[in-house]
Amino acid sequence: QARTGFTANETALLRLADGTLYAVMRVESEPWGVVGRFHHAWSTDDGRTWSAPEPLSLEDEPAHVVGCAWPRLAALENGALILTYGRPGKNLIYDLTGTGQHWQGRVDLHAWELDTQALLGVPPEARLRGIVGADWTKQFDRHTDSGDYLGVAAVGPRELRVVYDVHSYVEHWNADPVSAVRMVRITVEG
Repeated sequence: QARTGFTANETALLRLADGTLYAVMRVESEPWGVVGRFHHAWSTDDGRTWSAPEPLSLEDEPAHVVGCAWPRLAALENGALILTYGRPGKNLIYDLTGTGQHWQGRVDLHAWELDTQALLGVPPEARLRGIVGADWTKQFDRHTDSGDYLGVAAVGPRELRVVYDVHSYVEHWNADPVSAVRMVRITVEG
C-alpha cells in the first residue's frame, strides 16, 4: 500500500495467449476516489514485476464504474477474455482482443433475470430485488436475494458457464421460492 497508494484484494489472475500475466483487482481505497473500482495490471516476466495498476473501463460505456466485488476471468479458445463481477448486480464484460485493454459489451445478468421473471409471470413483489440502485450510504442487506459473487468458466471454444447464488428465487408464476445456485450458458459470437 505504501508504494502504490491503494489497497487491492479479490484479484483474478490469468495468463494471456501471448504468455503475459494479467490481473484484475478490486481496489478498496485509492486516490482515484471510487471505492471498489477494478484496476488491472500486466506482467511479462511471470509476476516478478508489474505495470502500474490502472482503472479498468469499458470502451462502449465509459460512465459505468467497472467493479465492486469478486472479479473472475476466463479465456475462450480464440483468446477472447471474459470478466464477471458483482455488486451491484451481476455483470459480464468481454475483450475480444484478448489483451485486457479493450473491454466492452456489458451484459447485466440481474436485469436479464428480472426480464425473465416478468416474462414467466412472476409478480413484481416476488422478483429479484438485490441492491441495484441501493443507497450505499445507508445500511442494506446485500444478501436479500444474492451475494452477487459470480463464477465463470469456459466450457467450449465459444461457450461459458456463469454461476451465482440466489435466495428465495421464484422461477415462474407457479413456482415455489428456492435458494440455489443458478447456472447461465452464454455463447460468444464475433
